[in-house]
Amino acid sequence: MIGAKIRPQPKLRNGGGVAPQPAQAELLASIEGLRTNWFWSTDGDGRLSYISDWVADEFAVGGQGVAGSELTAVFRIESEGAETAGPIGFLLAKQKPFRGVNMRCTHDRQERIWTMCGNPQFDQAGNFTGFQGIGADITAVQESAEAISRLASHDALTGLRNRRGIAALVEQALLASIRSDRSFAMLLVDLDRFKQVNDTLGHPAGDQLLTQVAARLSRVLNHADCVGRIGGDEFQIVLGVPAGRSGVLRQCPGGRLA
Repeated sequence: MIGAKIRPQPKLRNGGGVAPQPAQAELLASIEGLRTNWFWSTDGDGRLSYISDWVADEFAVGGQGVAGSELTAVFRIESEGAETAGPIGFLLAKQKPFRGVNMRCTHDRQERIWTMCGNPQFDQAGNFTGFQGIGADITAVQESAEAISRLASHDALTGLRNRRGIAALVEQALLASIRSDRSFAMLLVDLDRFKQVNDTLGHPAGDQLLTQVAARLSRVLNHADCVGRIGGDEFQIVLGVPAGRSGVLRQCPGGRLA
């Protein structure tokens, strides 16, 4: 109603008396029952004082649970961004909130990726008492993102880098050359009379030939990821080599330059 006075609703707070403990327990159990998100907490020494039962069962080794173990012994950081660089122990030592940090369990046989958030806890005197947080399995999401990223930078037919992927590699080589005075070389390779293969034997035969050429280039070079298909029958190779033509020759297939 317009002009009606709205009474502010009390916020739900742990231990505040507004939300009864049974309701909190039911809410926690309901969320944990979905087996999508899980909860964890540590004491002031960084040892796990609580972890959702279904995750504890997943991480158990030889019948031994992870409760009571140091968090740094159970997880390692997977993502190395600016905010999360370094070991997890360093992250916890800052006693500051963190979110969206990707981690792996050190003894997870499935090698899943977990994203974790944590919030430091303090008593009334301001003493640090540990962390409380939430985690989730994002393995499928991460794998999908990596697959999409690979499709954007790699050729679907040969599996080599595409023009965009090679451009990124050249940019990396340029930066490395500027920073450390290292030389690098770029080689262009094309196939003679490739159009005749397509015209006489058909495009499936041409595709098979391109796949075989890509496999051979990858096999004879020291680093397969330095080869790319930039279009049609054209391939590009980026090599970090000693200065001079002789350095390039030593890494070229057959030791020759056209």
